[in-house]
Amino acid sequence: MIERVIFTGDFLRPLDGADGLGLSGQAAFRPSQTENIAWFHRLMRRRLAEATGLGCEVRAWGKGIDTPLLYRLLELDRSISGWAEACSMLEVPAEAVRHIESVFRASLVISFELPESVKRILSHLRIPFIDVVIHPVRFLPDVFFAIQTNRAEIFHAMQAHDMPSASFRDWADLLSASVVRLPQPSVARDTALLIGQTNVDRSLISAGVLQNFGHHAERLRSLLQGQDQILFKPHPYNQAPFGLYDIGLPHRALHWTSTNVYALLAQENIDRVISISSSVLIEAGFFGKQAIMLGKPPFDFAEGSREPHPAQHLGIYDACFETDFWRDALAPVLPVTRRCGTRFRRPPNTLRLSLRNFWGYNEITTDFLVELHRAGRA
Repeated sequence: MIERVIFTGDFLRPLDGADGLGLSGQAAFRPSQTENIAWFHRLMRRRLAEATGLGCEVRAWGKGIDTPLLYRLLELDRSISGWAEACSMLEVPAEAVRHIESVFRASLVISFELPESVKRILSHLRIPFIDVVIHPVRFLPDVFFAIQTNRAEIFHAMQAHDMPSASFRDWADLLSASVVRLPQPSVARDTALLIGQTNVDRSLISAGVLQNFGHHAERLRSLLQGQDQILFKPHPYNQAPFGLYDIGLPHRALHWTSTNVYALLAQENIDRVISISSSVLIEAGFFGKQAIMLGKPPFDFAEGSREPHPAQHLGIYDACFETDFWRDALAPVLPVTRRCGTRFRRPPNTLRLSLRNFWGYNEITTDFLVELHRAGRA
């Protein structure tokens, strides 16, 4: 029986080290995701409380969860490297499972970026969860959510709100047209675009190790050998080469670019976009580019699947901001309150502003207005 709603997230992830790769030791071992969990709790708690009539609580590192204890039980180093191992663990010691069960027993778990290993534990314990992440397509009027659950009843109830990806092409076309009026980068025909990432991202974890381009050197050499021009777009939060010079390609062929990523996707001379797991790879297809993902796809979307099933992702744009959405989604697993019919349509950039993160979208949509004002032309 579900007695409460618990909001949580990645309660295992410590702060990154000064080098972006993490530092060992107690001094560096502090939570990094408490703010994200608090943000999502405040965003959704009223809707969940109104839909279920249950109390909505928060569990995070140091707030009902003893993360240092979990690392001891998992016998892992207290570092980003240990976190990467924790996220990908397939066999978890029984004591660690019991600790997690004691935290989430008799709960509906609503999470923001829950680690894969914790999802497996909750599923093993038959504790329902709904996990929310930012959808990888980030060039629409606002960012939105990709939602995943371990309960078939919840998944099928939410399917009616799954946003069709066909509409994404319309927004890609609009951005491509807008780019025509911007200064154009010099791009040779048949150019490949390499997309860098942050050094620490859960989508980069493979067998407990955080990867960069160096881990895929052989395949990259095969893909890019003989290419005269290879553009490298570093991540805005990581200006390091991300293993670029460990691939073994001629340095004269590698060209760094600071051009906006959507301006690059709109370039007709770029034919391939390559990365390990960047969301840009999913976006690239809507700009007509071949996308090559070197790592494991971090998303499995139900749309287009022959047999949609729980654990796949659904793209939910506006619906999750309505209490009725949660009533419909949760009715199969717990008593809910009466529908109210209230609708919520948020203005453009609402979540971007709330998160203080624009993923480069602002550079070609709104920043020019500020520049015109500063120049006295607006």
